[in-house]
Amino acid sequence: MVALDLDACLERLYKKQLLAECVLKEICERTKELLMSESNVVHISAPVTVVGDIHGQYYDLIEIFRIGGYCPDTNYLFLGDYVDRGLYSIETISLLTCLKLRYPDRVQLVRGNHESRAVTQTYGFYAECVRKYGSMQVWRYFTDMFDYLTLSVVVDNSIFCVHGGLSPTIHVLDQIKIIDRFKEIPHEGAMADLVWSDPDPDKEEFAISARGAGYTFGSLVVDRFLHLNKMDHILRAHQLCNAGYQVLFDDKLSTVWSAPNYCYRCGNLASILEVSVSGERFFNVFDAAPENDRVIDTSNMPIKDNKIEYFFSSTNSSPLRTAKQSLDIILSNNDSKQIFYFLLLNLSYMFVQLTYGVWTNSLGLISDAIHMFFDCLALGVGLFAAVMSKWPSNSEFSYGYSRIETVAAFFNGVFLVLISLSIVTEAIQRLIDPPHMSTHRLLFISFIGLVVNLVGIFAFNHGHAHGSGGHDHHGHHHGHDHGHNANMQGVFLHIMADTLGSVGVIVSTLLIQWFGWTGFDPIASIFIAVLIIASVIPLIKQSAAVMMLELDDATVAVVEGTLEELKQIEGVYSITHSRFWPCEAESVIGSVHVQVEDGVNIQDLRQRATELLKSHIHGLREVCVQIELQSAVKKNRFAVPQRGFFHTPAYTGPSMNNAYVNHRATATTAVPMLMTTPPPHSSATAFINTPATDANNLAPANNIAANLPSPIMAVLQKQTKKE
Repeated sequence: MVALDLDACLERLYKKQLLAECVLKEICERTKELLMSESNVVHISAPVTVVGDIHGQYYDLIEIFRIGGYCPDTNYLFLGDYVDRGLYSIETISLLTCLKLRYPDRVQLVRGNHESRAVTQTYGFYAECVRKYGSMQVWRYFTDMFDYLTLSVVVDNSIFCVHGGLSPTIHVLDQIKIIDRFKEIPHEGAMADLVWSDPDPDKEEFAISARGAGYTFGSLVVDRFLHLNKMDHILRAHQLCNAGYQVLFDDKLSTVWSAPNYCYRCGNLASILEVSVSGERFFNVFDAAPENDRVIDTSNMPIKDNKIEYFFSSTNSSPLRTAKQSLDIILSNNDSKQIFYFLLLNLSYMFVQLTYGVWTNSLGLISDAIHMFFDCLALGVGLFAAVMSKWPSNSEFSYGYSRIETVAAFFNGVFLVLISLSIVTEAIQRLIDPPHMSTHRLLFISFIGLVVNLVGIFAFNHGHAHGSGGHDHHGHHHGHDHGHNANMQGVFLHIMADTLGSVGVIVSTLLIQWFGWTGFDPIASIFIAVLIIASVIPLIKQSAAVMMLELDDATVAVVEGTLEELKQIEGVYSITHSRFWPCEAESVIGSVHVQVEDGVNIQDLRQRATELLKSHIHGLREVCVQIELQSAVKKNRFAVPQRGFFHTPAYTGPSMNNAYVNHRATATTAVPMLMTTPPPHSSATAFINTPATDANNLAPANNIAANLPSPIMAVLQKQTKKE
């Protein structure tokens, strides 16, 4: 057993210094022993200061202590979501855990939906643990400890405190007390509802949540719960509030949010709720900690160049400061720096070429200058997209802004096709009515253009700069090599078209000088335009596929084969809700539910499944593997149509897994279906299936079944007869 000095640990953590891995292991083990004795409903007395979501924003946690007081002078109740999203999840949860151990009667920790293995693998905590400690062991220590966190707290028998909200299966507190909480958060059921549900001021009863887990609930639900339990107020977190807090249902429910400027981008306020001895509630609203205005330390971030500085401009930033910050980001990376220098070179030569083309009346030079202008525009848009893609994810964009590069690539490709068509139109007119041209010094200017384009070929091909046309990862480094994907090939062909265009101008100039016919110039222009169109077609196709969330057929075949292999793992008897979609050009996001036999090692099986998927599926960046025990899977389950992305009703029964209607497979396919649509972009996208319809409420299920397509209806009728 490691000797543990909690005061020394707290001293280091208040300085934002990491603890040794062996120390964290001991801390988590002792915390589990402490939490094991706590009930699912912990009763405490006021005064107490209640804190909402923190999400790894360490400096803001310290700001909370500055405002509300340090332990043990102040009693604290934390409502969950301590990790993910922010840059310092390890420091945050380490400090809170040590405070819980040091002052167990002064600090209460409630479990949130992000205190989960599946969610932390997707939203940053897992990656941070691997990055800062070199392995996943620290992540395992904390996620194992998360299983022991309590689910709710009651203050003075009058205020019910929970992370998310209420559940249709829970009416009184005794029903919470009998929940088996010492496990991973399931995707449905009372435990999931407590950490995932949200209030809805437009509702009165329970309704399906757009999050895909938990429910929304209204005023009548709140009134009924408070009446049955003889309490006055419900206090919860879980939802971003721009004002830092929200009060609903005639002051019967409050939401407290404690992560100011969420993800360092949202610009929201935050608050802590102080409950006095007399039961009065006071929201103490605050803004982001001053330390967040400084350059964020990236020494532990997965960037090869540790000198890179992440700037998250505030609303008070001047345009000049924003431009300087963006320029610093661009110049901090070798690839983006090469693109930026080539952009300046392209701009300089473009003005020379355009001026001389107008002077000599050469359509070849003018069209090449116009094309070069769009090259410069594409490079500029791509660099802007690269800067924007570095912005952190938030509640609206769960996977960050990296796809902005794909959008830029698509629109730049479309623009290049349009300008090429205009060049072809002008060239045809010049073929019909050839103008007079001056070829004086035309060869010299064209030769300089050829040299410039050769520099571009060298930069993009050998420097692996992710280049023009707003191409994906334009100067943006993810900490891994994407290789020469289809988009990169499109960019290279784009620069190659410029190069061959310069060659075409040189050849047309020589032919005009030799034969005196100016028609060679528009012919060369048509040749250039055709090359431009041919070069950007792969770029447009690839970026369009990513934006439409379509996997190519080869990837689909690999995924289907991998899922079949996953089904052969010992202990696995079924796979459902398999969804994989492209996040960027060569990165894939996935989610799959694996039903396993009772008694298997869940953590070992999840790790094996994750490793199998990542080793077989090229570019699989993130995958959420949700393990479900056989005893917990209901025999009959109609999935209610979900608002947002999922509209196709689905049925899962003992003899029919994944009855999804999809453009890549039919309802009778034995292999789990691949839905190329991601979960809704919110902080609750880890669990993407809708809650099952209650067996005691068959009316909604019948209405759904009445609207099912005939092939699915036939299968349902057959299944009903069998049962």
